[in-house]
Amino acid sequence: KKWDYTKIRHINEAIFKLESSVIEDKDAVDFMLGQAYFAKGLNYITRAKAFGGYPIIDKTLTPDDELDLPRASAKETFDYGIGLLEKAADLLNKTSPSGRPNKGAAYALLSEANINAAAFIKYAMINNIQPTIDLKPYYDAAIKAVENLDALGIYKLETAADWKKQFNDLAYVAGNPSETILAQFTAPGLY
Repeated sequence: KKWDYTKIRHINEAIFKLESSVIEDKDAVDFMLGQAYFAKGLNYITRAKAFGGYPIIDKTLTPDDELDLPRASAKETFDYGIGLLEKAADLLNKTSPSGRPNKGAAYALLSEANINAAAFIKYAMINNIQPTIDLKPYYDAAIKAVENLDALGIYKLETAADWKKQFNDLAYVAGNPSETILAQFTAPGLY
């Protein structure tokens, strides 16, 4: 399989430049660096779900580097992506302009990533691809991410009683909640 590393290369270049930046506004640099870590973490989590594993590239590669990179396991890929999202959550702002990641987006993705990682690893253990390991840290991290998301005080989890309203009550959806993680609801028939 020939891999396309273009996105990861661009993100690695941004991370390198931001980490060595001489810009005096540390908050601005941290926010941009957090966005870069978020983008790279999202990239790795998405690829782990799609491919089960992906080569881990932790620097900007040059022509002198070995470019025939080995494929990491699903666990290694998820763990790497989760680590990047944790860095992002530490650096991102509590709020951000629409379309930009913030702490809430990082925590929500961290919760999902940890649950997905546990599921992929459990599947690998059942099929004797992965040695048996304790999955509790993944479950605990998923719960902690949701607790951190809730502690921001700007998001709300749907109650069981209100859950079906998101899909059946247009008036409810139009005003509350306006967004569910990354999916924005629209009137039926509008896509």
